[in-house]
Amino acid sequence: MFCPGDWGGDYREFRRVVRLECVLDILNPMHEPVQVQIEPGYRRLTGDQAPRHEYIVDDSDAAFVYTGNWTTVTYDSGGHNPNPPFYHNWGATCCESSGDPGDEARWNLAIPAADTYAITAWWPAAPSSETWSSDILYEVVAQGEVVASVTFDQRTGGDEWHWVADSALAPEDTPFVRVTSQDSAPCVADALHVCSAARYNDGSPALTLELRPMDGIILERIAGDIDGDGDVDLDDFQILISCLDGPDVPAQLGCEPADVDRDDDVDLADFAAFQVAF
Repeated sequence: MFCPGDWGGDYREFRRVVRLECVLDILNPMHEPVQVQIEPGYRRLTGDQAPRHEYIVDDSDAAFVYTGNWTTVTYDSGGHNPNPPFYHNWGATCCESSGDPGDEARWNLAIPAADTYAITAWWPAAPSSETWSSDILYEVVAQGEVVASVTFDQRTGGDEWHWVADSALAPEDTPFVRVTSQDSAPCVADALHVCSAARYNDGSPALTLELRPMDGIILERIAGDIDGDGDVDLDDFQILISCLDGPDVPAQLGCEPADVDRDDDVDLADFAAFQVAF
């Protein structure tokens, strides 16, 4: 039904395939984010399956910086090795400190919207981890102040995510997470997983969407919400009345949202469907 090679930044042709089911399915087959304008009358589904914002900040990203003596290293047993031990840095590499007191690494979080974010940390279960710090400090910093902190023993617990904090953060806070060793042993800075409390499907009206690469969303039509403000009221009724033309007459330009029953005209059948929604 959909061919990535036909993508031109416009979802409308694909929408026509599914509109009779009162849903709108939008896909982004590109390798970069796209922003899509939606005609009035659609909203997100409601569910807690997916966070609104979720991403990884890795040591290989521009958002990762450090001071002191750090070395880029690879601790990875490979994906096709049948024999233990098994260990993996997130991505291609991680960074290892010398253990000097001035060694500090930080991940700039680039929070996209104000919300509460769950932050977890990853490090590899490398054979040399027995020499790493038993007292490594992760701190969440917002507006220049530490808002959460936790310590870990990196000699154990590798190759899994570890909870750092659930913190209320906003873009203007310029938040970041920093890591330092509290003893003279080396520590590793690898990846953070950041996940918002807000859900992707929160039932809100959808007029503009930004889809991540290779992502998609299903929207449901709000029957009777002609002006696209998320409710069905007299404002919608006024638009419907002004758009009434009769059966089998193509809807006027700008009156497409008044086609409540989605049969390409605005007639008394739409009026009846509006009454039910109202």
